[in-house]
Amino acid sequence: MKKIAPGVGVTRVRLSVGVLELFRFEGYAHAFPRHAHERFTFGVFGSRNGSIRVRGSEWKASPGAILAIAPEEIHSAEPLPRNGWTYRSLYPSAEVVAAALGTGLGRLPRFSRPVIHDPGLAGAIERLHLRLEQTPDVAGAEERVLVLIRKLATRHGMGWAEPKEDAATGVVARARGFLEEHAAEPVRLRALSAHCGVSPFYLIRSFHRVLGVTPHAWLTQLRANRARAMLQGGEAPTTVAYRCGFSDQSHLTRTFRDIFGVTPGAYVKGG
Repeated sequence: MKKIAPGVGVTRVRLSVGVLELFRFEGYAHAFPRHAHERFTFGVFGSRNGSIRVRGSEWKASPGAILAIAPEEIHSAEPLPRNGWTYRSLYPSAEVVAAALGTGLGRLPRFSRPVIHDPGLAGAIERLHLRLEQTPDVAGAEERVLVLIRKLATRHGMGWAEPKEDAATGVVARARGFLEEHAAEPVRLRALSAHCGVSPFYLIRSFHRVLGVTPHAWLTQLRANRARAMLQGGEAPTTVAYRCGFSDQSHLTRTFRDIFGVTPGAYVKGG
């Protein structure tokens, strides 16, 4: 595991079925604002952490509990006063989870509770995390990852994600398609709503209903996720900032640190 910031380490594991990153936080005093990841988040909490807020409810990050958050699940995290986060987390891509469950990408699990109490499974996840950070390419690692993900989804998943077919969902789908195609451009709300054939207010309300964030917040997350992929691929931060639609490198740095907890430079060092 490579230290990329004080109290933060990252390990990247090469799997044949997709991408897996491991993070370890040790007393990391950072308040994470409302954000989402394009990958699943599975972790195990250590002692004296704080609270997680998901879907309008607050959950205590209890020692030994499991953190389980699906892609695009909006959440925030606040550490205890004068303390930081101490936990181990795995970030498998949707492809890894689909491989574990034998499903397509359209039928992936959600979790009714972001904080799960299952001591046996938590211990297994923690032991796997420790082993992988010591030897990322250990024989049989891929199988162990898939088995544990399947156990977590089978025991605690609330079913597969079936998109609702209604007007709001359709509007959001059209807007997301436009934003994905024009993410590096200065997209304005009025132009986006006109493209979708609805009013700006209806567009914002639809995003809140379907995704829990505004169109601008979703676009910022999209740009940050693309920036992370480009940085991991060896692109320079200045180039990444321009190609992902940030106003400058400082804008990229601020956004990246808010969402991922570390700066782009620190993230690159972990590669």
